[in-house]
Amino acid sequence: MEKLMLPEQLKSWKVGEPVADAGNYPAYNVVKTDEYGAETEGVLTYVCFEGDNYNRDNVDLVNEEAAFVKSVIKLRGVSNYLDAVADNDPSENKISLYLLTNSAVSCRDMLTLKSYTDAEIIDFGLQSSDILDKLEQNNILHGNLKPENIFLNSSGRYMLGGFTA
Repeated sequence: MEKLMLPEQLKSWKVGEPVADAGNYPAYNVVKTDEYGAETEGVLTYVCFEGDNYNRDNVDLVNEEAAFVKSVIKLRGVSNYLDAVADNDPSENKISLYLLTNSAVSCRDMLTLKSYTDAEIIDFGLQSSDILDKLEQNNILHGNLKPENIFLNSSGRYMLGGFTA
């Protein structure tokens, strides 16, 4: 398997094993260690258009997706996105999108692991309402809410993913 080369903006991340059942695009486990030795784990999804698929429409699509994800990240606490980088190389007829998410557990997976108490269900509803309200205030419509696009982080906070196509 060919090693994934990261753009300069993501060089602090180390690429690990591919994620099983990642969907339509290759995804990899990644980890970053900060200056204090604390590790952050994530998942890096890689989308690439090259050769005959490198065209103005796909360049615009990748740039718009990266900009959109960055706008969602700015809302803090709404999504599981950590970063999005568009890397355009016209000399190689290639544009790549790198989507970096935290490695939180999806609600789909959580539902198979445990039963929820009434208090946990109410907490989920309240957090979800806050997230959706924040999105609406910023004119962002998710459009694909389902258990596999809702995540629970290690701090007990729910976040949304799956905003992009």
